[in-house]
Amino acid sequence: MLEALQTLTYLTPEYIKQFQCIGSACEDTCCSLWEISIDKDTYEKYQNVADPSFKESLIQNIQTNNSSSNAVSFIMDEKTGNCSMLCDGLCSIQSTLGEQYLSQTCSTYPRVLNNIGSTTEISALLSCPEISRALLLNPNAMDFDNTFKPTTPNLKVDKIAYKEHINKAIDDVRLFAYDVMNDRRFSFQHRLILLGVFFDNADDYLEDGQYARIPAFINEFKTEIENNLELRDYDAFPQDNAFQFEYLHNTLMENLKAFIWNKRYTECVNSYMRGIQLNNTLLEDYVNTYKDCKSAFLEGYMNENPHVMENYIKNYIYQYLGGTVHSGKKFFDFYIKMVMEYALIKLHLIGIASEQKGLNDEHVVKLIQSYTKNYKFSDKFIDIVYDKVKTNGYNSLGYMSLLIK
Repeated sequence: MLEALQTLTYLTPEYIKQFQCIGSACEDTCCSLWEISIDKDTYEKYQNVADPSFKESLIQNIQTNNSSSNAVSFIMDEKTGNCSMLCDGLCSIQSTLGEQYLSQTCSTYPRVLNNIGSTTEISALLSCPEISRALLLNPNAMDFDNTFKPTTPNLKVDKIAYKEHINKAIDDVRLFAYDVMNDRRFSFQHRLILLGVFFDNADDYLEDGQYARIPAFINEFKTEIENNLELRDYDAFPQDNAFQFEYLHNTLMENLKAFIWNKRYTECVNSYMRGIQLNNTLLEDYVNTYKDCKSAFLEGYMNENPHVMENYIKNYIYQYLGGTVHSGKKFFDFYIKMVMEYALIKLHLIGIASEQKGLNDEHVVKLIQSYTKNYKFSDKFIDIVYDKVKTNGYNSLGYMSLLIK
């Protein structure tokens, strides 16, 4: 499969090029507590392994899943939750047979490859600690390269239906969104709100099928950013710390029991709760702690490390915007989900900062990595969050501003 795609262009952010699995040193291995599927070609390879003892070990540790979409997968150790082929923190298949014997799931993770026309876009999942570090801590992590070609064998490449007019519109919108996020004349929160104004207006052209008019609209919006005093006035957008905390905290608590499973994320949630409850257990005291620690710790860290959340948002746009629009959703639908993910991450970090009396890179990486691993195995959690926003009538720029500022 990879050889057949060698003539394509690979759009690759810098953080992907820098990624290298750290194996047994990883603090949250991907070879545990997740079903590891085996594709048909790899399964057939396993039937023909020359080493009889290792072949027997392989076959014994594979199961057929009649009720699962993944027909064949590795058996997970009941005591540890680890893949049965994991030995001392390393994959025994790779160490014994080589990388070419890994299944598509294992070869590809944490990368995501989407083939759109003549371009294959490579991104990665922040559920991997090393990917989170590579993306969040490198100021140049979202610099793009189209000359890089992956050499890992047996990569899974998802084909996205190619519709030239829609893809051109998505590319134009995405590139402009990057420009907005790079414009540090405005605060990070202000830029995020400007994106909301932009996405909301871009939907007019999407709904009418006027994709060819989007470049002209982008130029008009650039002029608006330069000249529209209301857009440039951060104070013109509403702010309410009490609403922000209560809505986000309640959203988290309502869903926590049903979704929480990852050990590292559980540690982060416990730290958040201890931090928020530091002064008292009354709601008013929660809000005051939240407001004070947001100002004292979170904003201080983000001002010193502006690239962290800029990279997070740019990667989110790069990874998810195209799929959202191709599935028939609006730009603003995508925006709401992105804002909710950002706001919930911010909520956690403020509580953690309260307990720790500050924030550092380790706190931020651990939270974002474990949050992603815990919730983004599927879209179920963010879909529930999004549906609640719509049900409450909060799916507007004004309410998004209340959750951002």
